[in-house]
Amino acid sequence: YPTIRVSTEDVGQKGTGFIVRSDKVGDCYHNVAITCYHCIRYKLLFYQVGVAVYEDGTDFVKWDEFRCQLYAWSEEHDLAVIVFKTPYPVSVAKMNFDQKICVGNDIVHFGCGMGDEQPRFDKGQVTSTRSKVGGHDQFVYRANMFAIFGDSGGPAFYKNKVVGVMQAIKVGKFKMFPMPLPQISFYIPIGQLKVMDTEQNNALRFLYTPRTGLPKRPYAELNFMFDWPKFE
Repeated sequence: YPTIRVSTEDVGQKGTGFIVRSDKVGDCYHNVAITCYHCIRYKLLFYQVGVAVYEDGTDFVKWDEFRCQLYAWSEEHDLAVIVFKTPYPVSVAKMNFDQKICVGNDIVHFGCGMGDEQPRFDKGQVTSTRSKVGGHDQFVYRANMFAIFGDSGGPAFYKNKVVGVMQAIKVGKFKMFPMPLPQISFYIPIGQLKVMDTEQNNALRFLYTPRTGLPKRPYAELNFMFDWPKFE
């Protein structure tokens, strides 16, 4: 339930994310979500999040779309923090920063990749804890979970708590042509959020410390950018 779809307003570019806080403020809820920076990196575009609505807790019904605001990001870690508001509370994922992940651990993943009309469930095992993706220096988890383009930013769970953020799938070459290998996927360890927090002078402590209040500025910017009355 905490999994969200992150997209441009025309849903032409899709990514995934997951909600980590939902606090009641006045007559609405201020929500915080995590995704990959490359899912929301174009500053001139307007992005929205899709919250999945279920019937009886199991059957997907529709997406509720809400404008979102990029609050913090790190290109180096490929992580981003986004905020959005809803008229109702939303489900929140629990994160485990202390879990030791080992090769062979069973993990599950949710993604909203291209063509999928609802969050998709996949499961697999960790196959490496010291892989790397592209030009990033950080080590990431490799898994044999199926993933497709657009799943980036989605949560990887171990024992019902988030331990990783889906970042990429393996792309090899065959006769010099790129060949996606969707059965090999890579996940940023959730602990990189705390590294990012330290690098940004503890500005992200509210992500994992409930008693720390949410920042007010990004929600005020949401009001300023999107909630003004329309004039003919």
